[in-house]
This record gives sequence, C-alpha cells and structure tokens, in this order.
Amino acid sequence: ELPVTPGNGRCLSLTEREQIQDLRRAGESVRGIGRMLGRPASTISRELARNTAGDLGYLPHAAHRLAAGRRLRPKTAKLAVPGR
Repeated sequence: ELPVTPGNGRCLSLTEREQIQDLRRAGESVRGIGRMLGRPASTISRELARNTAGDLGYLPHAAHRLAAGRRLRPKTAKLAVPGR
C-alpha cells in the first residue's frame, strides 16, 4: 500500500490529489486549485494533463499509484553497489 503523504513534500500527496479532483468537479480553475493547495498552477496543470483518462476524468488513486511507479529508479544507484 502506498503512503498517503510523501516524505519530503515535493510530490503531491493522495489527499492533495483527492482535493484536486473535488475542486475540478466543482468547476475551480487550475490557478484557483493551485492557490488553495499552496502549489504552483503549473504543478496542477501537469498533474491533470498527465493523469486524466478520457471519459473517466481525473482519478486521484490511480494517479497516485502511477506517480509512485514513476518515482522508482530504473537502476541501482552507484553508491549502493559494493566496490571502490
């Protein structure tokens, strides 16, 4: 199971994603949502563009799962490998 809040505050939390969905359905603008969440409008715009699925609209739980998958590194960090 994914954590509800990120560790460093850089990434959107599941709670913020749910608020984005609610505010969007209420007809709030991207800038308005950003203002309410204390995030740049560009962050909200990218989030909606990246995770809106056609007729289904924006799904916060699916968006959170996809974001967690995108955060994973595809290879082991160099400092994690034993050696010189």
